[in-house]
Amino acid sequence: MFHIDYKKEAAEWHKDLLHDTCIERINEYSNLVGLAFAKTSSHDDRIKFMEISDIKDEKKLLEKPLIKNLKHYSNIDDVSLSDIEERIGDMLSFINSELDNILIGTPEQLLSIYKRIRDNYNYMISDADGKDRIELYNERSITQEGFVFNILEKVFDYNDYSSNHAYELTKRLNVSICPYCNREYIDTIIDENNKKVARPDLDHYFGQKKLPLFRLSFQNLIPSGAICNRSIKGQRELDINKHMHPYIKDDMIHFKLKMGPDLEIKCNIEAEEGTKAFNTIDFFKLKPIYSCHSNVAVKAFDIMKEYTPEYIADLVRILNGRLGQGRRTSKKKLFEIFFSEFKTDDPENEMLGNMKSDIYNSIKNIYFPMYIRIMKCYTERAVDKRPKIW
Repeated sequence: MFHIDYKKEAAEWHKDLLHDTCIERINEYSNLVGLAFAKTSSHDDRIKFMEISDIKDEKKLLEKPLIKNLKHYSNIDDVSLSDIEERIGDMLSFINSELDNILIGTPEQLLSIYKRIRDNYNYMISDADGKDRIELYNERSITQEGFVFNILEKVFDYNDYSSNHAYELTKRLNVSICPYCNREYIDTIIDENNKKVARPDLDHYFGQKKLPLFRLSFQNLIPSGAICNRSIKGQRELDINKHMHPYIKDDMIHFKLKMGPDLEIKCNIEAEEGTKAFNTIDFFKLKPIYSCHSNVAVKAFDIMKEYTPEYIADLVRILNGRLGQGRRTSKKKLFEIFFSEFKTDDPENEMLGNMKSDIYNSIKNIYFPMYIRIMKCYTERAVDKRPKIW
């Protein structure tokens, strides 16, 4: 997994787009909670509920997805039912107060909100076997098909967002390469007639079926390629405590160039076991995926065989002897020319950019080991003026 730059303007657009709509939905469902729990108490309550829920046929009242699982509450005593109703109302008020953080907060802020809801608004109901269970949150997910799940799924309506606003979001994010693999183009394409042609998938880092509260959270909508999102990740869940997150700079994934005894060359993707980078590499199957790109390392080796350090040194002496004082070259300049296809200033936004960049730096270390050592020494000492040793 590789890094995505946080774009504040895109985040603010996202928040402004959704804020008022989400507030309206929260208020609507706050009103519905009381009526839903009291829906069998009187004909007038049923009529009110139908009006708010936009139900035309009273017989279809119990088919409404929002309340289809209220049967869970049918055997609960009035005192407990009142307590649950109050908890749901308080939870919606809390969500209202934290809405901006839910929409554009960091992954850490989202998990903090999740924990506060789990710790403060959970409640117990009995299932068909009479066993108590938590209706709202399990340890790491919201109980699906539950009443609260239905509410949150509708307040944070991703289906509507995906249909009407996803292209605008991915256009504003302007991520060209899948951050999960760094090898698939995911540009947003809109033709000259403003027809939508293609856009990245928007993967929910925190799964929308487990945490519907974050279905519209900006940093939970990860632009990604179809292969990573649909084929590899699928319904599996990422864990921020074990895996990398594209908006968080912590562990790094690197490629290491290795030469075998028979002069074969390999570029392995490496990370220390147990780290987030290691777990992420395993999750997205990056080792077998990058084995398909071994030709990149082979090509680098072919260039190394043709343009050895000795060859470059000889070429510099010859060229400088012929070009004159005004047009001198250097080992560094020639090295950059010969290996230019592996040099990138923005590896996150170039296909296989991280692999190529690490190959380039590995070869540079082979060609200029003294330069690397001195640069490291000066970097550690925070010395601004670097020596010219090329």
